[in-house]
Amino acid sequence: MGSLPTPARWRALAAAWLDALPGDVRALLALRSRAAWGDSLREHVAWLYPAAVEEAQERVDAHTRLAEWLGVTAHQAPSSAGTALVEKGPDAATEAIAAQFPAEVDKVYLQHDLTIVSPGPLAPEIESRLRGMAEVESRALASTFRISAASVDRALTAGETADGIRDFLATISLTGLPQPVHYLIQDAAERHGRVRVHEVAGAEGVRSAVRSEDATLLRTIQVDQALGSLRLAPGADGELVSRYPRDVVFWALSDARYPVVAEDADGNEVTLRRQRIAHPSAASEHDRDAELVERLRQAEAEAGDDTGERWLARQLDLAVRARQPIVIEVAMPDGRVVDYLLEPTGVGGGRLRGRDRAADIERTLPLSSVRGVRPAPESAS
Repeated sequence: MGSLPTPARWRALAAAWLDALPGDVRALLALRSRAAWGDSLREHVAWLYPAAVEEAQERVDAHTRLAEWLGVTAHQAPSSAGTALVEKGPDAATEAIAAQFPAEVDKVYLQHDLTIVSPGPLAPEIESRLRGMAEVESRALASTFRISAASVDRALTAGETADGIRDFLATISLTGLPQPVHYLIQDAAERHGRVRVHEVAGAEGVRSAVRSEDATLLRTIQVDQALGSLRLAPGADGELVSRYPRDVVFWALSDARYPVVAEDADGNEVTLRRQRIAHPSAASEHDRDAELVERLRQAEAEAGDDTGERWLARQLDLAVRARQPIVIEVAMPDGRVVDYLLEPTGVGGGRLRGRDRAADIERTLPLSSVRGVRPAPESAS
């Protein structure tokens, strides 16, 4: 995707964002395609899902946060491209945003201090190749790259040639090819391949070997702590041997910035490609509303018959702490329900204790007989 034009790359990202939206979230955003999202959308979600406000808001936030990064929204309001995206799809959105991208350039300023300055967004095919031979120092409307011995060596390892690098830089440079850059490429090309890695077959516990005509460089590699995990040890013919495969040793040396090349069984140089591990696709999103309902039902089933009694005890405990007079509805043995105006003094052991104002006595009532609680009238307080 890196070689595609900028609008096409944006379309791929926007389409992936849209496809990842759950159906209900997508419908909600489409209904608010011309209204503010952000806090306004959160308030609307809270109104739609009063039983699970935080969970519903987090679910929407997870997608609208990405929308801000993609330019689907700007300052939490749908952009013209964002409105087109949720209403008409990626093609209409790309058409709306294409004119907003700055014009791409195919020329750079190559300077004597080994920096490369791009006066605007580079054409994708040029930027992709340039990144292979130079490090990105800053990325903005005008990006800056730096070419170094390590970056040139990396490009040579990936299959570039010294002449190919020089020709490419000369073609895209508005300032020619400065001498420091020319010398750097030449020196890196001469050093490249001083360290060689090849496979070893038939040796027990040995799968690859590192060789070089520079014995001092080999000793440096052997004692390099950054390469300690390779377990490099002296072997036959002055080589360093390892129990790890050739490719593993090669990339470890390359990352440590040694001028390394890989060889096949006949001693010919081969270009290796770093293996890329695809991340597992995200699991399909669960129906969180159904999960919430299931948890509520489970909690209700596990609560048992004493749920009402526990709730009542909590209400009475609050009244005791606040020293608030209350009216207690008590079921009598003959089936009548009698109201008592009490000043509760304590709750415990399944019983309520309080002073009966009307009878001016202390009463102790079983919570199992209490049918209701309500605040006392203000005249009785």
